[in-house]
Amino acid sequence: MSTGRGFGGAPQQKHKRYRQVCQTTGFVTDNVEQTVNLAMDAGGTLLENPETKPRGQVEAYVRDLDRILIEICTPTN
Repeated sequence: MSTGRGFGGAPQQKHKRYRQVCQTTGFVTDNVEQTVNLAMDAGGTLLENPETKPRGQVEAYVRDLDRILIEICTPTN
């Protein structure tokens, strides 16, 4: 991922899969699947299903109604 500086100096990332500069935010939870379902019920768009990464962290990506990319993940060890 490449990074830049967005509005007010907030970091922006170019997500490798979506190939566009976007504002991102992330949420840490113990239950990624449940949190993704809540986001979908609120009108979000699922971009990546929850997936366990080699380091053991579960990650998923959704886009909210304002088209902000949101990472939902478990804590890192």
